[in-house]
Amino acid sequence: MIRHMLVRQVAVLALCLAPALASAQAKSSSSGGPAMGAPLGGTAGGFVLGLDIPPSGLDVGPRFTGELMFGFNQLSPSLRLDLGARTSFAYHSFDGGGGSMWVWDVVPDVKLIGSVTPTLAFYGDFGAGLAVFHNSVDFGGSDTTLNATFQLGGGASYAISPTVNLIGEIRFDFYTKSGEGTFIAFPSIGLQFH
Repeated sequence: MIRHMLVRQVAVLALCLAPALASAQAKSSSSGGPAMGAPLGGTAGGFVLGLDIPPSGLDVGPRFTGELMFGFNQLSPSLRLDLGARTSFAYHSFDGGGGSMWVWDVVPDVKLIGSVTPTLAFYGDFGAGLAVFHNSVDFGGSDTTLNATFQLGGGASYAISPTVNLIGEIRFDFYTKSGEGTFIAFPSIGLQFH
């Protein structure tokens, strides 16, 4: 009698826990590993330092980038869609001196991440936003303008710990300001924390 009651209670408990266990197993099997960055429903932040290669007329300069991404949708066990935003600051001097220019971007971003192994993933992303250009000419004054920008990039992510990824990427920044053209951030390397 007691044995039948225990078996019945264990069976009821197993039935009650089955959906929760199945959900937890599905989440763990669909995560794709730490190289994918932000867990589904979670956030990841990162920073990247790169060389910014401008159109002619400017010297190559540094580009500092920060990003905040949200794990939005698990498309398959090894493919995820993240949403977020990137901001970057680049500085250039004019060829031969005579002045400088800096650019500050704020861009909402969509990122598609594919996991090759739990510790290695590749990604591509696209964003469109705004950029502030500030030109300063020696003995000639300065001007600041607001422009639209479109960014396209891709890279690789390698998990160096369960919560930290080493990332390397190339990025193309297209600006609507007349005469500015395309800036290429390469090589770029940084860290992502999730």
